[in-house]
Amino acid sequence: MPLEAAAVLINPSHTCRDLVMAVEATEKGWFDAIDGTCPVSAIISGASHASRGGLELKHARAFFERLWWYDQVVFAAADGG
Repeated sequence: MPLEAAAVLINPSHTCRDLVMAVEATEKGWFDAIDGTCPVSAIISGASHASRGGLELKHARAFFERLWWYDQVVFAAADGG
């Protein structure tokens, strides 16, 4: 586990048992806020340590995409209406 990692995510139902994802503290906060109903945008803006800077948004976008690639989340497409 990398030194800056705050947690390691493992999907116990995944067929590849060695598929692990290390996350740092900011990412762990975003992950802990996932509740199955809240949109990603609300999770990012609701995090106490989140900034509105472009760098933070790029980090968040990359993190949630990585969650998807590591089979940690499934996204529902919504039309916003």
